[in-house]
Amino acid sequence: MQDTIDVKSILRVFIKGAKVLIAFTLIGLLIMFLISKFVITPKYTSNVSLYVSSTSENANNALNTNDITASQKLIDTYIVILQQREAVKQVAEEVALTMPCTIKQVQEAISMSAKSNTWVLQISAVTDDPNLSAAICNAMARVAPEILTDVVGAGSAKSIGTAVPSATPSSPNIVTNSIFGALMGFVLAAVILLVRYMTDTTVKSEEDLKNRYNVPILGEIPDFYQQKKGGYSYGK
Repeated sequence: MQDTIDVKSILRVFIKGAKVLIAFTLIGLLIMFLISKFVITPKYTSNVSLYVSSTSENANNALNTNDITASQKLIDTYIVILQQREAVKQVAEEVALTMPCTIKQVQEAISMSAKSNTWVLQISAVTDDPNLSAAICNAMARVAPEILTDVVGAGSAKSIGTAVPSATPSSPNIVTNSIFGALMGFVLAAVILLVRYMTDTTVKSEEDLKNRYNVPILGEIPDFYQQKKGGYSYGK
């Protein structure tokens, strides 16, 4: 077994095993491409936004700093309320009027977040059906204002536009996955080559013998099959 390994040795190992590295890299790329293209179910994402205010929708007074701060804090509260089962149930029932939908589907698909330093609450839905993703977002945008008003008793939430079905899947990312597969194939091949080198106990040269056993070399028996070693080939 090799006791040490330096950069030059690593480079020699990789150069000698270039075909193995290339083969494993291509195999890894191909495997991840096929998995991403034909095995992983595509997911589609739709989004809709709600404008959140701490004042009543019909209030005419000008907004001040306190209103802005209160609205931003309200968003976190609204997210908690809209993630409750009762709210999710209303969304599922709203969607079910036009297409099959369950509470579990809505729970697994929907997510909400506050856009930094704004009064906007973004609602996203991810499913394997672009129409269902859009329907869940729009249903939440419709039922959310009433739910929030009933629970909080103050403030307002208004939908900004509508969600539309996505024409392209948001996942999987075939290019990224393929590159990752190629990288994993290369790393695996590199590890295999290094392990084989580190566990190889054969002596390959005079220098190798000196380094391994730290003894003087008195002579070397030529290889009769290699002319460059001073031997004779059968052709002469």
